[in-house]
Amino acid sequence: MTVRNVVSTIIAFAISASGYAIAEAFITYGFTKQAFTGLIAIIPVSVPGSCIQSGGSAIIFVILGLVLDKIGFKRRFFTLEETK
Repeated sequence: MTVRNVVSTIIAFAISASGYAIAEAFITYGFTKQAFTGLIAIIPVSVPGSCIQSGGSAIIFVILGLVLDKIGFKRRFFTLEETK
């Protein structure tokens, strides 16, 4: 688990939460002007649930990554052997 993995997870968390809100606005209001104004009404309702889902996934990913690094999973199963 590297800093890059954690930063990428945080970025993915933000994209996921906002992406679900935008998609929900378009699903609810269609591809009209109302979707953009309706987004303001949808954000307080949609984003908390998306944060729980994507935040929970991010936490599980980081914990699993740390555990797998600690037991040497990558070193054990994904070593590159030189070809002769």
